[in-house]
Amino acid sequence: MTVTPIATTASTMQTVASWAVSALHRSSDVVLHRILRPAYFRIEHRVDVRFDERARIETVRRAHLGELTIESGNTEFGDDEEIYVAVPVLALGAMDRVLPRELRDFVFVDLGSGKGRVLVYASTRPFRRIVGVEFAGELHEIAAANVDTGRHPRRRCADIDVVHRDAVAFDIPDEPCVFFLFNPFERYVLDQVVDNIRASHERNPRPMYVVYHNPVDAAAFDETGLFEEVWSRKRSRRSECYEVIGYRTRDAAVAADRDDAMLQVDDDLRGGR
Repeated sequence: MTVTPIATTASTMQTVASWAVSALHRSSDVVLHRILRPAYFRIEHRVDVRFDERARIETVRRAHLGELTIESGNTEFGDDEEIYVAVPVLALGAMDRVLPRELRDFVFVDLGSGKGRVLVYASTRPFRRIVGVEFAGELHEIAAANVDTGRHPRRRCADIDVVHRDAVAFDIPDEPCVFFLFNPFERYVLDQVVDNIRASHERNPRPMYVVYHNPVDAAAFDETGLFEEVWSRKRSRRSECYEVIGYRTRDAAVAADRDDAMLQVDDDLRGGR
């Protein structure tokens, strides 16, 4: 008899990992955390590797600040130890808790896009276009190669651009936007980026969303008066630290309600045929 190893496929690994995450979030038992966390991280890594294989990209290997070429006055405000660590694929599903159902008008912007993993993941959603902004030359080149030669089997958006630029100098797109951040820089830089987003919204009011992973400087968004929190998840029941926070502008809330109502009418009409 052949015994199939546990978690031999991506879907099985994701199911097991989802169960582990759910148990970790619900439980305050220290022993359970010690047992489940190592198992979860092993599965998380295997899912990341499998994602890269399916999309024909490389985003798993980490890079340190000293290994990279950065021409920016904000270099000192990056992470001194690990400037590039990709967001775990299993964590990216949080996007669906934050974003509206209708995405065709939105530009997805990854601020601090590294090697482009999030860009490739976002391409499985029907965004109008996708932009990655990265200030490290080597990471930008890898992201450009990943976007050029890689392709996720479920891709729904092929318009992907990678920009080699400091996020502070990046021109905010005029369309409705989704901004993704994985704690890419310190508060000093984040404040400038948020100011640019706010100024762009003042010139041209439109729906905007933010998906902020490892949100150590969430106050930068909380204090604007422009964004409201949509959804958040803490690291565990015992923790006061958040794993991810989602925001939207208040006009985005109105637009989302309108779109949901229109989609519901459409669903009702189709059901009545």
